Amino acid sequence: MGALVTRYTFLRDGSHSGFLNAGSVEDIGEDEQSIEEHMKAMSTKMDKSRPNIDQIKSRMRRTLHARTDLYKNKAEVLQQCPFLKVPRLLLHEMELRFGQDVDANLTGFLHSSAGRIVESTKGPLHASLTAAIAEADPLKAKDLLSNAGVLLLPTLMKENSKLLYCINKVSRLTGS
Repeated sequence: MGALVTRYTFLRDGSHSGFLNAGSVEDIGEDEQSIEEHMKAMSTKMDKSRPNIDQIKSRMRRTLHARTDLYKNKAEVLQQCPFLKVPRLLLHEMELRFGQDVDANLTGFLHSSAGRIVESTKGPLHASLTAAIAEADPLKAKDLLSNAGVLLLPTLMKENSKLLYCINKVSRLTGS
């Protein structure tokens, strides 16, 4: 869907992404002044040592469409929306915008790829990992495999940096 929206901009919806989830929109009846007040309140809450995440999420839902225009100027985004520095709130923003739980998708992918990641390691590390996983309780072995895959992922990417970020087999790191 994203590729279609990028190629054919007339398909864009109100969120400019093509993935508007009308069921989660709460900004009906919000005017410019109330949007500005919500933005100030979120910034104030983020200055606290323990911000109330639920209140910030509620205000994020209310200002979703108004913040879409802010994201066109990427230089000021984190200054105007400091809550995007918090990983949980960044994931919530992705869920609001695209209607998918990015955390669950990534976790599921890592669980399914962990075996291949561990198999790709070489030398004594591979032998010790496979031995430890084989000796573990079957219930814990799956978790051990997933944890090993997550921990080995950066090492795996160092071997070939082109694997770190690729779209359609074109590296975004090196430009090749």
